[in-house]
Amino acid sequence: MFPFDPLAFASSGNHHALDVPPSSVAVNRCAALATLRTIQYGPATLTNTGAQRMKPITFSREETKAMVADIQDYFRDELDQSIGDIPAEMLMRFFAERIGPYFYNRGLYDSQGILMKQMDTLTDSIYGLEQKTAFVR
Repeated sequence: MFPFDPLAFASSGNHHALDVPPSSVAVNRCAALATLRTIQYGPATLTNTGAQRMKPITFSREETKAMVADIQDYFRDELDQSIGDIPAEMLMRFFAERIGPYFYNRGLYDSQGILMKQMDTLTDSIYGLEQKTAFVR
């Protein structure tokens, strides 16, 4: 499926998460969809192609403080260095913005796999309810 066309991929609906390498999806799809006119729709953003893209993730002040403390603990315990609140929060925001989408996408792929397995089970259950008739599909 190369060269990769993110708009066709996003709007086709006929794809599986493993059709395209995750890095291509994350970078190309987000870059292409970012240029489209969007409207807010529930927890995600709906583009004019009908595809959704990730809504920015925000953390409460308490969550941010907890993550900053974890970063400071890591620097102290693993690197024998201290790091202040502001640099630790800047580092947390850097990872959230730049690295976070990789984890987010992996979660989406895992969720899609679970959903596909459940849909297969549901489809099998529905076919199991079918009654015998003279007509066979």
